[in-house]
Amino acid sequence: MPKEYYEKMWKAIREEAMPFVSQVKNKRKNKEIYWQELHISPVLNAPDEPEFYIGIEPKIPNPEIFNLVESTMSQASDGTHIPVSIVPIGWILSWLYIYEVISKETEEILTEIYGRNASGATLMRDFISQ
Repeated sequence: MPKEYYEKMWKAIREEAMPFVSQVKNKRKNKEIYWQELHISPVLNAPDEPEFYIGIEPKIPNPEIFNLVESTMSQASDGTHIPVSIVPIGWILSWLYIYEVISKETEEILTEIYGRNASGATLMRDFISQ
Protein backbone atom coordinates (compact mmCIF):
# COMPACT_ATOMS: atom_id res chain seq x y z
CA MET A 1 0.00 0.00 0.00
CA PRO A 2 1.22 3.52 -0.68
CA LYS A 3 2.58 5.65 2.15
CA GLU A 4 -0.45 7.97 1.86
CA TYR A 5 -2.77 5.08 2.71
CA TYR A 6 -1.03 4.47 6.05
CA GLU A 7 -0.81 8.19 6.80
CA LYS A 8 -4.57 8.53 6.28
CA MET A 9 -5.24 5.45 8.42
CA TRP A 10 -3.05 6.57 11.34
CA LYS A 11 -4.41 10.11 11.19
CA ALA A 12 -7.96 8.79 11.50
CA ILE A 13 -7.37 6.30 14.32
CA ARG A 14 -4.60 8.06 16.29
CA GLU A 15 -5.01 11.80 15.79
CA GLU A 16 -8.77 12.03 15.22
CA ALA A 17 -9.66 8.97 17.37
CA MET A 18 -12.11 7.93 14.64
CA PRO A 19 -12.76 4.57 12.95
CA PHE A 20 -11.04 3.84 9.64
CA VAL A 21 -12.74 1.79 6.91
CA SER A 22 -11.02 0.76 3.72
CA GLN A 23 -10.88 -1.92 1.07
CA VAL A 24 -7.55 -3.59 0.35
CA LYS A 25 -6.37 -6.12 -2.17
CA ASN A 26 -5.03 -9.18 -0.37
CA LYS A 27 -3.38 -12.45 -1.36
CA ARG A 28 -4.14 -15.92 -0.02
CA LYS A 29 -1.45 -18.53 0.62
CA ASN A 30 -2.38 -20.15 -2.69
CA LYS A 31 -1.59 -16.79 -4.40
CA GLU A 32 -5.25 -16.05 -5.15
CA ILE A 33 -5.95 -12.29 -5.09
CA TYR A 34 -9.09 -11.06 -3.34
CA TRP A 35 -10.58 -7.86 -1.95
CA GLN A 36 -10.87 -7.47 1.80
CA GLU A 37 -12.72 -4.80 3.70
CA LEU A 38 -10.86 -3.49 6.73
CA HIS A 39 -12.41 -1.76 9.76
CA ILE A 40 -10.08 -0.37 12.45
CA SER A 41 -11.46 1.41 15.50
CA PRO A 42 -9.58 3.00 18.38
CA VAL A 43 -10.63 2.08 21.90
CA LEU A 44 -10.42 5.26 23.92
CA ASN A 45 -9.36 5.74 27.55
CA ALA A 46 -10.90 8.24 30.00
CA PRO A 47 -9.36 11.38 28.43
CA ASP A 48 -10.60 10.15 25.00
CA GLU A 49 -7.17 9.14 23.76
CA PRO A 50 -6.62 5.89 21.83
CA GLU A 51 -5.61 3.16 24.27
CA PHE A 52 -5.53 0.33 21.71
CA TYR A 53 -7.14 -0.61 18.38
CA ILE A 54 -9.57 -3.28 17.21
CA GLY A 55 -9.49 -4.46 13.63
CA ILE A 56 -12.28 -6.36 11.90
CA GLU A 57 -12.14 -7.80 8.39
CA PRO A 58 -15.72 -8.53 7.28
CA LYS A 59 -16.31 -10.41 4.06
CA ILE A 60 -17.12 -8.17 1.10
CA PRO A 61 -20.52 -9.29 -0.23
CA ASN A 62 -19.86 -8.32 -3.88
CA PRO A 63 -16.11 -8.68 -4.53
CA GLU A 64 -16.72 -8.84 -8.28
CA ILE A 65 -17.34 -5.07 -8.26
CA PHE A 66 -13.83 -4.46 -6.91
CA ASN A 67 -12.30 -6.98 -9.33
CA LEU A 68 -14.10 -5.36 -12.25
CA VAL A 69 -12.95 -1.83 -11.41
CA GLU A 70 -9.42 -3.01 -10.59
CA SER A 71 -9.05 -4.89 -13.87
CA THR A 72 -10.47 -1.95 -15.82
CA MET A 73 -8.09 0.48 -14.10
CA SER A 74 -5.08 -1.80 -14.69
CA GLN A 75 -5.91 -1.91 -18.41
CA ALA A 76 -5.95 1.87 -18.35
CA SER A 77 -2.61 2.35 -16.66
CA ASP A 78 1.00 1.60 -17.51
CA GLY A 79 1.14 -1.26 -15.02
CA THR A 80 1.69 0.99 -12.02
CA HIS A 81 -0.67 -0.03 -9.23
CA ILE A 82 -3.00 2.78 -8.24
CA PRO A 83 -5.41 1.90 -5.42
CA VAL A 84 -8.98 2.40 -6.61
CA SER A 85 -9.77 4.11 -3.32
CA ILE A 86 -7.65 7.17 -4.23
CA VAL A 87 -8.61 7.42 -7.90
CA PRO A 88 -11.17 10.15 -8.66
CA ILE A 89 -14.63 8.78 -9.46
CA GLY A 90 -14.61 10.56 -12.81
CA TRP A 91 -11.67 8.43 -13.98
CA ILE A 92 -13.30 5.22 -12.81
CA LEU A 93 -16.60 6.02 -14.51
CA SER A 94 -14.85 7.05 -17.73
CA TRP A 95 -12.93 3.77 -17.90
CA LEU A 96 -16.00 1.70 -17.03
CA TYR A 97 -17.76 3.41 -19.95
CA ILE A 98 -14.83 3.03 -22.36
CA TYR A 99 -14.59 -0.69 -21.60
CA GLU A 100 -18.38 -1.03 -22.03
CA VAL A 101 -19.09 -2.00 -18.44
CA ILE A 102 -21.62 0.82 -18.02
CA SER A 103 -23.62 2.88 -20.51
CA LYS A 104 -23.00 6.54 -21.28
CA GLU A 105 -26.29 7.36 -19.55
CA THR A 106 -25.19 5.51 -16.39
CA GLU A 107 -21.83 7.31 -16.46
CA GLU A 108 -23.59 10.69 -16.70
CA ILE A 109 -26.06 9.87 -13.91
CA LEU A 110 -23.31 8.67 -11.55
CA THR A 111 -21.14 11.67 -12.40
CA GLU A 112 -24.05 13.95 -11.52
CA ILE A 113 -24.61 12.13 -8.22
CA TYR A 114 -20.96 11.87 -7.12
CA GLY A 115 -19.19 14.63 -9.01
CA ARG A 116 -15.92 13.95 -10.84
CA ASN A 117 -13.36 14.49 -8.07
CA ALA A 118 -14.70 12.52 -5.11
CA SER A 119 -12.64 9.51 -4.04
CA GLY A 120 -13.28 6.17 -5.71
CA ALA A 121 -13.68 4.72 -2.23
CA THR A 122 -17.04 6.49 -1.95
CA LEU A 123 -18.31 4.79 -5.07
CA MET A 124 -16.96 1.39 -4.01
CA ARG A 125 -18.49 1.69 -0.54
CA ASP A 126 -21.89 2.37 -2.10
CA PHE A 127 -21.54 -0.57 -4.50
CA ILE A 128 -20.72 -3.10 -1.79
CA SER A 129 -23.43 -1.90 0.57
CA GLN A 130 -26.16 -2.85 -1.94
